[in-house]
Amino acid sequence: MKSKQKEQTVWASVLAIVSVFYTISPFDIIPDIPVVGWIDDFFIVSAASLNLIEKITGKEHQSLRSVLKALKWVMIVLGIVVILLLLLLGTLIYNLIA
Repeated sequence: MKSKQKEQTVWASVLAIVSVFYTISPFDIIPDIPVVGWIDDFFIVSAASLNLIEKITGKEHQSLRSVLKALKWVMIVLGIVVILLLLLLGTLIYNLIA
């Protein structure tokens, strides 16, 4: 059981590192326009960080782990909704101008 938990922690660490690289990379879902362009970075790093903390807590703190898991999924769903709304808003603005 310990090796599976360790493997999950390693993958969560890799995901957290990849999310940081995504944040500093020039390629984004939403271009890095001040404030608006940072929203996707915020949600991706937040979800990856919550995932890492969830995996690190392990079996010892089951109640904390369940709260972190719920928060992680709230961040993921909220992030998807906000990003889709921003993309829709950007499309509408573009169609009004063009």
